[in-house]
Amino acid sequence: MNKKFLNMALCLMLMAVVMSLIAVPAFAAELGSDSTAEEYPLWVGSVQVTSGNAADVLGDGTVRLEVADGKYTLTLENADISETSTHTFAGSTFSSNIYSPQEELDLTIKLIGENRLSNAEINIWLHNKNYRDKLTICGDGSLNIETIATGPYFANFKKSITLYGMHGSLVVKNTTIKAEGDVSTNGGAVEITDSYFESGTMIASDVTIKDSVVDLTECLDVAGYFSSLTVKGKSHVAFHGETCALVADTFNAEDGNELLEPEGGVFKAYNQNVTKAVYESKDSDTVAKEVMIGQHFWEWIVDKEPTCSDTGLKHEECTVCHAKRNEGTSVPATGEHTWVYQGFSWFVNEQTGHKAAQADFTCSVCDHKSGVFVNYQYLEITVTEPTCMDQGYTTYTAVVDETSSLDGQKHSDSCKEEYTPVMPDNHKLVHKAEDKGTCIKEGTREYWTCSVCGKLFSDENGKNLIDQPEKYFADHEWNEPVLSFDDDGSAEVTLVCKNDPEHTRTLEAEVEDIEIVAPTESKDGSIIYTVSYELDGQELTNKIAIVIPHAGDVVTYSYDGEPVSWTKGSGKSIVLRFSRSEFDEFTYEFFTGLYNDGTSVGAGNYEAEKGSVVITLSADYLETLSEGEHTVRASFTDASAETVLTVKVEQVPATGVDDHMKVYSFIVAVSLLSLAAVLQHRKKSIG
Repeated sequence: MNKKFLNMALCLMLMAVVMSLIAVPAFAAELGSDSTAEEYPLWVGSVQVTSGNAADVLGDGTVRLEVADGKYTLTLENADISETSTHTFAGSTFSSNIYSPQEELDLTIKLIGENRLSNAEINIWLHNKNYRDKLTICGDGSLNIETIATGPYFANFKKSITLYGMHGSLVVKNTTIKAEGDVSTNGGAVEITDSYFESGTMIASDVTIKDSVVDLTECLDVAGYFSSLTVKGKSHVAFHGETCALVADTFNAEDGNELLEPEGGVFKAYNQNVTKAVYESKDSDTVAKEVMIGQHFWEWIVDKEPTCSDTGLKHEECTVCHAKRNEGTSVPATGEHTWVYQGFSWFVNEQTGHKAAQADFTCSVCDHKSGVFVNYQYLEITVTEPTCMDQGYTTYTAVVDETSSLDGQKHSDSCKEEYTPVMPDNHKLVHKAEDKGTCIKEGTREYWTCSVCGKLFSDENGKNLIDQPEKYFADHEWNEPVLSFDDDGSAEVTLVCKNDPEHTRTLEAEVEDIEIVAPTESKDGSIIYTVSYELDGQELTNKIAIVIPHAGDVVTYSYDGEPVSWTKGSGKSIVLRFSRSEFDEFTYEFFTGLYNDGTSVGAGNYEAEKGSVVITLSADYLETLSEGEHTVRASFTDASAETVLTVKVEQVPATGVDDHMKVYSFIVAVSLLSLAAVLQHRKKSIG
């Protein structure tokens, strides 16, 4: 019992000691976040597109959406979408690969690579009843649409693309689409440009096909039902299936297009705008062709082109059935020659006595000849003066431009006459600039050369004939002198040649003047020496500047020595020394004042001397300072340095103990005595 009691007392005692020395703080933090993503009225597969997933809708990098100014651009890049979302129509639920209920949706589907939509009853479904939706499918890629048919509404049909809103529009351009099912815009327009488009039945209002191949396949009754069908450019339109018909109120086709109807096909038009249509009988092996309006469309075909002297031949031919009439009809000779340029003839005009020319032409068909006359006043005349080697002459140039030429092309020719004799001194001089020489590179003096005879002259008038241009080497070009001092303090300058650093000269110099520009906190200072020296018998004077960098990371000021203590009543002054890490010999010149605890120390309270800068604080000033530590700062033009000055007062050292220390000491002493008593008791108990 006594042993248990002692153990418990020991534990409580130790806990009291620890709790008296240690405190443990507690902290708590509460974090929270709130983020929402904007939901877009568009589903791809089973996923609704949001601002959070738009960059990668399906998470595999194949589908992304961009929204700008209310327009949606959905990019499919090698996408294979078989997942669907389900939506309700007329009390039934249908699946869709791409779905939107948005009012007046403007959606562009951009195709990159090979893409596929599958496993849906309506693969692309813009489902808004009362608004004009617009769907554009474009891009260099392709889209295959595989549609399933289920439910009462689709027992006999498959729906690949459906725009349910009134007067929606579908635009297909520069792409390839192969759809198993039907395409419907519910009264809207369809425009197919530069594309290959294959689908089942197409139901729309105005359909325009340009430079495209459109193939409507697998129809059971109507391949296409349109208000109007317009075919432009180089297009091919075909439809297939038993008892298959293509119905349009109007049909307009440009030349070069095809409307193909296989066996069993029927084309129906409800007015007389049809220019060409064909159909085939289901029960006949032969093709029966019929022009819907019942008349030929004639145009003239030229069989033989007429010439300037011979008649040609032509006939009329129907552009629809190619029937011919009026064969062998004569086309009158044109009377227009086919002129071929033969060159110029030069002669003297007998009426004026001046030079003249004529451009000659011959007809390549009938050999008829003609010309275009160029009189003297229209000639270009150039006089070439004689030179030291060549005769002079006059050049006549005749030009016939496109408007006056018989063949519509520009022609010209020249002839030279009226020669003048050679003038030996009439040189054509070309200046050759001096190639300046240096102490190591040979130079060439300027000279002139005749471009005709090649002779050389030292003057611009061609009077001083020379065999070769003058060559020379120049004197040294010295860089700015570099000042240095010997150990005895004498000065000298060193010159280095700009062209050859190995060429140097060291000359005795005399320092005439020294100007010191102190550095600032942001600008370097300098020492400007005015020196004189003699170079090649010439007295020269230069100002040579040596940069003194301002204080910063590299150059610093510092206090030399340990912190200073001073005792009141000692009657002693104190000496402080401050130095500069570079150009310390100018530390005294850069010294601007002394401060104690931020307050300027009057100049009468200290003396400053050279030797870095040595500052002696007077005892009288020190007596004015309070007991304790003071910050003494020496200020310079570009920085400062400081040290700590401790002012003391002689006194008897204190013997008291802090109250807190007494408490802790008492607790520790009691604890140790208690521990010793317990250990002694245990020892006796064991013994």
